[in-house]
Amino acid sequence: MQVIPHITDEIKRRINILAAEDVDVVITEVGGTVGDIEILPFLEAIRQFRLDVGRDNVCYVHVTLVPFIGPAGEHKTKPTQHSVTEIRSRHPARCHRVPLQRADLRWAPIEDLEHV
Repeated sequence: MQVIPHITDEIKRRINILAAEDVDVVITEVGGTVGDIEILPFLEAIRQFRLDVGRDNVCYVHVTLVPFIGPAGEHKTKPTQHSVTEIRSRHPARCHRVPLQRADLRWAPIEDLEHV
């Protein structure tokens, strides 16, 4: 899907409005389900935003639910693996050091994460 430039420009403009002279940090949530077509303009806008303001001025944080399945006695990590793979296919980047819980270690090598 091709994202129309004026849509991504408007998303970036609205983020920039919040970044006034007296503001040190702007936290912007890009909610939704990675892989859904509706979120594509937002993912493209934050990718472009990083190019516009410089990589040292942007930090992406991927927050995801990793539910614990009681009867199975394990965490369900497949949805998180899928969303990380989708994001990385659009935004190639590497996590150098990520604090991981013990349950995360089984899929960390797949997602190129290292235990701290």
